[in-house]
Amino acid sequence: MNLETYTLHGYAALRIAKRDGVTLLYKGTPVLPKQFVGYDCDSLRAVVTPHGWLEFYADGWAEIDPSHKYLTNRSISDYFRDGRYLGPDENGIEPRWRDAGL
Repeated sequence: MNLETYTLHGYAALRIAKRDGVTLLYKGTPVLPKQFVGYDCDSLRAVVTPHGWLEFYADGWAEIDPSHKYLTNRSISDYFRDGRYLGPDENGIEPRWRDAGL
């Protein structure tokens, strides 16, 4: 898996911090995700690196094997457009993230 560092912004950073437990930054200071429920989150960031793949099912997220048929010819960059993280693809699959440097 690609070990490049990515920066998630805004709501995407908040969602991934809640799900994957990565450090959420507000203007460079670590904060807890629950502090931003219902507030403007444009200044939120999470600096992450990919760490596996997840697929969404009705009962939540499940880890999937990198050889999964939907991941053929996919890359982490497919989940970004204009520097912004897009979230899960049309099959409910997206990278699992962890704090960069771990």
